[in-house]
Amino acid sequence: MMSETGFEDIDTLWHESSGRIYGYGKKRSQVGICKAGLSVSDIR
Repeated sequence: MMSETGFEDIDTLWHESSGRIYGYGKKRSQVGICKAGLSVSDIR
């Protein structure tokens, strides 16, 4: 999903104490989240 929004060299990190997974990457371009399919274009 992150690659569709303009990131590369994506990796994840498991944080044991919080029980969460974090994703991070290097931004290569600007892509709107609506174009990436992560949101609807008309939010009311």
